[in-house]
Amino acid sequence: MKRLLVCVPGLTGSTTNWNPLLDRLRAEEAFKDVEILRFDHGCRLLSTKFASRLSDELTAMVNGECERQKRTGVPYDDICFIAHSLGALLTRRAYLLALLGDDRSGQAPLPWANRVSRIVLFAGINRGLFPSDKDAQKAPHQFLRWLLRRAVELYGELPSHLLAEDLLAGSDFVTNIRLSWIRTLRNLDSPPVIVQVLGTRDSIVTQNDGVDLDLTGDRITLAGANHSTVLDVEEHDKFHAQRYALILQAMFDTFAPRAKKEKTSEAIVFVVHGIRAGNTSWVRRAAELVKKSLPGATVVPATYGYFSALHFFLPFVRKKRTLWFKETYCYYLSREPSATFHVIGHSYGTYLLGYSLKRLPDMRFCRIVLAGSVLPKEFDWTSRLGKQVQEVWNHRSQRDVPVAILCSVLRGLGMKDIGTGGYYGFEAIPEIHEFCYYPGGHGAPLENQYLPRLVAELAGQQNVPCDQLPTELEWFSRLSRTASFFPYLMLLGVGVGLFAHFWFGLPTESSVLLALLLLCVIGMVVAFI
Repeated sequence: MKRLLVCVPGLTGSTTNWNPLLDRLRAEEAFKDVEILRFDHGCRLLSTKFASRLSDELTAMVNGECERQKRTGVPYDDICFIAHSLGALLTRRAYLLALLGDDRSGQAPLPWANRVSRIVLFAGINRGLFPSDKDAQKAPHQFLRWLLRRAVELYGELPSHLLAEDLLAGSDFVTNIRLSWIRTLRNLDSPPVIVQVLGTRDSIVTQNDGVDLDLTGDRITLAGANHSTVLDVEEHDKFHAQRYALILQAMFDTFAPRAKKEKTSEAIVFVVHGIRAGNTSWVRRAAELVKKSLPGATVVPATYGYFSALHFFLPFVRKKRTLWFKETYCYYLSREPSATFHVIGHSYGTYLLGYSLKRLPDMRFCRIVLAGSVLPKEFDWTSRLGKQVQEVWNHRSQRDVPVAILCSVLRGLGMKDIGTGGYYGFEAIPEIHEFCYYPGGHGAPLENQYLPRLVAELAGQQNVPCDQLPTELEWFSRLSRTASFFPYLMLLGVGVGLFAHFWFGLPTESSVLLALLLLCVIGMVVAFI
C-alpha cells in the first residue's frame, strides 16, 4: 500500500521538532514506505496571512503531490493527516474543500479526499481560540483568556489583518469550518477516523474542543503533556514510552463508531432581544410560550449582555457581538446536529441573525420571526430561502423611531449593513409574511396581546387569527424618507450659518436661526417630494 502522511504544524509554523516522532513512526511496519509531506507554513499568531489562504495552499500542496505520484503509475492508496494546534483547523478545511469543492472559486471536489483514512489532531483548537460558550467557563486562566480575546478583537478594527483574528472562536473562518464539518461528516457512509490527542496540562485547549469530532473518532489523553509538548516523544534524552504508545494507538488503532446520542431537543429556539433590553419582560414571556407550543424545545436567550444605542451606532461594536451568535449556534448544533433551529428576534437581535446568515452558508433556520427589524429592506432573502431559511415573518410598527428614523439616518451616513426593512418591509416573496402596522413604537409587536401570535408562527401553527392592524402614518413615512438626508442637511445648515456669520457679519444668534430655518424648509421640501 502506497501511503502519504501529511504533517501540518501549528503556531510554530514548522515541523522540525516533529522529527523524533516521525523517525519512530517510519520505523513502524505500517509506515515503512510512507511518504511524508510537510506543510511548513512559517506563520505565527501575529502573522498577517489569512487562515483561509493557508488552508487553500495546503489543499493545493496535497493535490499536487497526489498528481505527481499518480504520474509515476503508483498512486497513493491511503492518506493520513497529522496536525497540531492551528493545523487542526487548516487540515479540516482542506479536507472539506477536497471533499465538497468550492462553489465560490469553481473548484470541483478532488479525488484524493476519498482516500483520506485518518486525521489525528494534536491539541487542535477546533472551536477556535478563547471560546466564550458554556464549556469555556471550565477552562483555566479565565481572565488571561478574556484579556487576549479582547485584544485581538480590538486589533481587528484596524486596517491591517492578523492571523489571530481568523482563529478566534466565533470568527467566520472557524464557524464555517465547524458548521460544514458537523453537517457533512455525519452523513458520510465511510468517514475517516478522527482522533483528538490532548495533554493533561494544556492551558489553551480543553476536552470540549473535540466536541465536533465525536461522531467519527475518539479522544486520547497524554499525561504530563502541554500544548507545545504534546508531540514530543523524546525530552532531555529521555524516551516517553507510554506517550509514544498512546500516539501509536491514535495513528493505527480501529475505533468503534460512537453511538449516536439520543435527541434531547427536537427544536432549538433562539430568543434574541435588541438594544437597551435584557432577558426579562418579553423574552421571559416568549420563552414560556415557546415551551408550551413546542414541548421539549430548548430555548436559547441572548447572553451578550446589555447593548446600548451608542453601541449600535458604532459599526465595529455592532459587528463584534455577532461572534456570540455564531459561536452559540455552533455550540448547540454540535450537541444536537439533527435538531431544527428557529429564531425570534427583535431590533439588534435581527441584525445578529442577518449578518450571520450572510457570512455562514451552513447556518440554517427553519422559521424566523422578526419584530422591529433593523435589516435593510434589500436584504437578500431570495437566495437563502429553501437553503438557509424556510419561512420569515416580519412584524412592523406604526411609529418605530429606531428603525424608520435612526436606521435611515445611519444609512445616510453610509452604513449599508442596517436599514429600514422593519418599517417598509422586504421584497414581496410568498415565504415572507409581512404584518403591519402595529399601533405603537419599536416594541409594539412584542406586547402581551400580540406575542402569542408571534410564538404561534414560530411553532408552525397555521391559520393563526390576527386582529385588523391599522395602516401606516403618512407623515411618519415621509419623515422616515427624509431622515437619510439629515446628516447632509445639518452640514449644509452649519455651512450656511458660518458663511452668514463671517461673510455678512450676522450675529451668532441670527446665523443659527437662519441655519435652522433653512434646514426646516429643505427638510419639508424633501419630505413631500
